[in-house]
Amino acid sequence: MKYDLYAAQTVRELGYPVRAMLVRWYKEYLETGQLPKKSKKKPKYTDQQKWIAINYYLAAYSGIR
Repeated sequence: MKYDLYAAQTVRELGYPVRAMLVRWYKEYLETGQLPKKSKKKPKYTDQQKWIAINYYLAAYSGIR
């Protein structure tokens, strides 16, 4: 609302979400008067998979500067 409903400016300043998602959140807010609930979509990667990837990256690239 700070940007007079200019979604691109909001996304640019905040760095999230993508424009289409922001518009969807706003429409849901107008319809229900509440903020959107968490998505029920299953995450693409489990927390364990994320930790494995992070640890691998740190081990493989920790010596590179």
